Amino acid sequence: MQQRLGIADALVKDPEVLILDEPTIAIDPRGVAELLALIRRLRDEHGVTVLLSSHLLHQVQEVCDRVGIFVGGRLVAAGTIDELGRQLSGGRQTLEVAVDGALDRARCVVESRLADVEVTHEDGLLIVSAPGDPRRVLSRALQAEALPVTHLRVRAGGPSRARSSRRTWPGCPRCSCGCSRSSGRGRPSPS
Repeated sequence: MQQRLGIADALVKDPEVLILDEPTIAIDPRGVAELLALIRRLRDEHGVTVLLSSHLLHQVQEVCDRVGIFVGGRLVAAGTIDELGRQLSGGRQTLEVAVDGALDRARCVVESRLADVEVTHEDGLLIVSAPGDPRRVLSRALQAEALPVTHLRVRAGGPSRARSSRRTWPGCPRCSCGCSRSSGRGRPSPS
């Protein structure tokens, strides 16, 4: 209730700049949604600049045009969400990928078709980290190997959540899983 009263008090004064420190703390989920909608309306319809301090990054992404990241009181990165992703990932993009087919074969295909790629696995997904935007090449390569993509999403925050695994898959002596790396012909090996 105090959060809402404080925001109401500030809005009565018709500010050009509104500074909010953790505005969604101690507010129920419905109240959070309403507050974020209010922030968007203030920005879009009234031209109010909102400086928002929060550790809840999904909420920041939802309402902010530009973001600054502070560590130990120092600004370490600033820009749009996409710009920050590129700055903090070193130009790499991390994707979550699920396929309709064998995950081990999909991994081999990805590793054979993309340069400078890191592939890990997590909860039935391949986590693919590669330079630039590998989505088109990745989906075409998997499709060519009869592995339709059922899920493809850019992962914010990079591959740090995934378990690192640079080994070959069991029974795959670099590569006997039937992908193009096995046959060297760009198509699956006959089984």
